[in-house]
Amino acid sequence: MMWRLLPILLIGRLHVTQQTTDYCNEPLIHLPDKNASQSSNFSNEYSRLTNAERASDGNRSTCSLTLINSSSWWRIDLQGVHNVSCVSIYNKNCSSLNVTPAEIYVGNSPNDNGTLAYNITEFNTGRINVFRFPKSVFGRYVTVIRPGQKATVLCDVNITGTALEPPFCFD
Repeated sequence: MMWRLLPILLIGRLHVTQQTTDYCNEPLIHLPDKNASQSSNFSNEYSRLTNAERASDGNRSTCSLTLINSSSWWRIDLQGVHNVSCVSIYNKNCSSLNVTPAEIYVGNSPNDNGTLAYNITEFNTGRINVFRFPKSVFGRYVTVIRPGQKATVLCDVNITGTALEPPFCFD
């Protein structure tokens, strides 16, 4: 009887291990209640509006999508300064949803992208792509920019960071 339960226990352990290693390390910043924006919103008669919040709503089946523009972008306001160390992005398994090349910035103003935290040179659709920063970056806004004439498509974004309490000291 015990031997019959062993495969079930092993499968359960593998599933838990895979889930925890697919994302950036804790703590994840809760994004569904944060304000997201993007350079433009794509829509036509066959699709629903694909606004910026769809990338941070926690639902992998909904995606944000911009028009094809020069340096299209997606941004989220963390509503406070955070020490950001990692961003993970999931896009559905479709070659047109590859975001390579792209750049991840962390900054303190919606008018200035801030510090380049990660340059995305490789991306795999249909799986979670984890981008751990070489060093943590402080900021309120996280922005993903696609250089060139491209659309930005993001289906699920997660950000790892810790909120900082004022007053801020960056010595």
